[in-house]
Amino acid sequence: LSIRRSSYPPYSEIRMKVFILLLLWIVLLSVCYTDITNRKIKNKAVFLVALFSALLSVTSTGSLNLLYPLIVLIVGFLLVFVNVIGAGDIKLIAALSLSVPAGQIPEFILWITLSGVPLILVVVVLRLVLPARKTMTLPYGVAISIGYLLHLLG
Repeated sequence: LSIRRSSYPPYSEIRMKVFILLLLWIVLLSVCYTDITNRKIKNKAVFLVALFSALLSVTSTGSLNLLYPLIVLIVGFLLVFVNVIGAGDIKLIAALSLSVPAGQIPEFILWITLSGVPLILVVVVLRLVLPARKTMTLPYGVAISIGYLLHLLG
């Protein structure tokens, strides 16, 4: 008679992942709030997102991939330089990508993009309703957070 280890993770490991995800989502809700109200994503929040994402990666896979988040950061800052996206948005995407497996980074970016479409439509409607306002920025931290959630669920 032999006892086999189950292919399912131990209960305590699952609880740890759920706890880390809960902390991550609390910080992401805070990011959404400050991005909507102030159009700012604070570095302290990005640091916490990076920390929880790294912990999630290590508890899930036993490793941490830094190459793809670094590529996201470099390409992202090129986009910041040409004024396509904000620096806080790029830092948030790079921080979240710490917990995304390398092969799923394109899917993660796609989910973020798709999540941004409704946000863009809202801003277009607001510009039509409030024509006096010439510039209107996008709280893209909301789309990034929703895209991350959709990626996790997908």
